[in-house]
Amino acid sequence: MKPEITTVFLKNSMQFTIGVIDFSEPLQQMKKEAIASKLLDSAIGVSSMLQSCKLAEKDSDSKAYLQKAAKHISNTVYWLDQCQKSENYPHNAELLNHGKQIQSEINLLLQIK
Repeated sequence: MKPEITTVFLKNSMQFTIGVIDFSEPLQQMKKEAIASKLLDSAIGVSSMLQSCKLAEKDSDSKAYLQKAAKHISNTVYWLDQCQKSENYPHNAELLNHGKQIQSEINLLLQIK
C-alpha cells in the first residue's frame, strides 16, 4: 500500500524547506558555509523525496522515497539542533520544532507502510 502524502503535508514540508533556506543565509554570511550547505542539501532533499513519493507509481518506489525523506529530515533536524546548542550559531527553535513535527509524520507514514 502506497503511503498517503497529502498536498497539505507536501506544502508543509516545502514551507519548512523555505525556512531552512532563509535560516542558511545568515550562516553563509557568517562564513559558516559547511553547515549551511549540509542544512540546505538535507532540507531540499526532504520535500524533493516527499514529492517523488507522492508521484511514484509503484508502492516499492514510494516506500524508498519515503525512507530517503526520513534520512534527509533526520539530518536536517540534527544540524538545526547543533546550531541551537552552539553559542556561535544562530538559533531558530520554531524551525527546529517544525522539522521534528515533519520527522514524526514521516516516521508515522513509514510505520503504516
